[in-house]
Amino acid sequence: MLEKQNNIKFNLTKNQVSGFTLIELLIVLTLISVISGVAAPNFWNLFIKTQEQQALLEFSEQIDALRIEAWNSGKSIFLPKGGGSKWPKLPAGWQAQELPALRLLATGITNGGKIKLSSNNNHLWQIEIRPLDGKMAFTPLQDETEKKSVID
Repeated sequence: MLEKQNNIKFNLTKNQVSGFTLIELLIVLTLISVISGVAAPNFWNLFIKTQEQQALLEFSEQIDALRIEAWNSGKSIFLPKGGGSKWPKLPAGWQAQELPALRLLATGITNGGKIKLSSNNNHLWQIEIRPLDGKMAFTPLQDETEKKSVID
């Protein structure tokens, strides 16, 4: 009796073919392509935003370096409204939309202001310099719901 059952099992497994059908493979490939089609633009936008934030950070560090220079030299630095040679160099491809008159006093105090910049990807950003302590925060102007990033 046991032999017959083993033979039956053997015969069933002998005729079975393992693997995936063409339709199953096509469904899986379609799902993968749809998911990557949705995810790829989001990753690209995240990459662009990270690059822009890095450029803003470097620009704000240059302004902060001018504050430290004013402190160390004991002489105030005045950055004229609208730009000029005293302003830090903007990141490559960026343009200033609005540059306020900025005073960096020898005591470390600033008058504060809002700097508006457009990136080489046509995104608008604002750097807000707080009066007195000079701490800076930058915000994308298109999306007001995002929180500001404070730079200490």
